[in-house]
Amino acid sequence: RYDENHTELYSINGDLGDENKLHTSNSLANQISDELNSIKSVIEKKLFHKQQDAQKYDSPSDTTASNNDSGGSTKTSDTHENRDICTKSQIECLESNMQEVMDEYAGGISKNYSYNEDSLNEALCRIIALEKDANDITVSTMRDNLSLNELLDRLLISKAVIAHLSARKETRWHSFAEHEDYPEKSDEWCKYVNSIMKDGEIQIKYRDLVGRGETLNFGEKDAYKK
Repeated sequence: RYDENHTELYSINGDLGDENKLHTSNSLANQISDELNSIKSVIEKKLFHKQQDAQKYDSPSDTTASNNDSGGSTKTSDTHENRDICTKSQIECLESNMQEVMDEYAGGISKNYSYNEDSLNEALCRIIALEKDANDITVSTMRDNLSLNELLDRLLISKAVIAHLSARKETRWHSFAEHEDYPEKSDEWCKYVNSIMKDGEIQIKYRDLVGRGETLNFGEKDAYKK
């Protein structure tokens, strides 16, 4: 027999056979119940706060009021949801157009990595137009804000790629970047083509190659600040 202050379980062996019985005391049952309720309360509070955070960052919180004969009532407007879907579609459409422009006019795979001055000028004009459209988009969620800023970053990089392709007047690596207006490699262009952003514009900077054992002097470094 096993018995303490709270009888948890005991077994009786009798002449008629073994009888095994399980007993849970009222006090132990109440203790377990209180602990389960406490755990349940903690979990419910955590779930509530997570739902509040999700609504705060991912869902519009604006509501529209509608009044009727029985009194004023408030309901969530479907306008915000439709606007968010439209915004997401706009961003995806601009991103797709950006990829098509770079592929078609800036030496993409569909053109066998070939380009010329006219195609690069066309690419730049189209990218600038897409950038303007992207800046006109208004977002209402954190997720759309992230997607829009990623798009703007990629459009800026596209302009930098176009500037670098246009700046190098040669074809240094055949089958990688074919400049149709300058199909040959030239020793004159055995140099670095770098760029900086200054006053909102991409400026190309040229500098000679740094040979083995050589270092970039401070005069060349200061040239990037001008």
